[in-house]
Amino acid sequence: MILYYVSQEAPYMMLKERQTFLAGNDRFEGYLADILLRLSLTVGFDYEIRLVRDGQYGMLGPMGYWDGMIGEVHREEADLAAGPLTITPRRLEVVDFTEPFLTLRSTALVKKP
Repeated sequence: MILYYVSQEAPYMMLKERQTFLAGNDRFEGYLADILLRLSLTVGFDYEIRLVRDGQYGMLGPMGYWDGMIGEVHREEADLAAGPLTITPRRLEVVDFTEPFLTLRSTALVKKP
């Protein structure tokens, strides 16, 4: 299984800061790295963490092609993408999502006139 992650965003996925050389999945730490390790041990699968090639989450371009993590999963270049992705109706047309493990709600406060 291949996992792509868009960027190094704390606390989800970060490169470890070490003095020694690290390779493969050992280079990464964070919430998603921990979840993937636990899931792979429980379910029994191998995986490789990679950063998405173009550094994007995934948008539908003017020519009808998806970029980013959504595009790589849609084109079957990756088996799974994990990250702080927004579930949109457009993205739901081309990939399946799990239930979100974290939901952020944005609000604005305005003083009453």
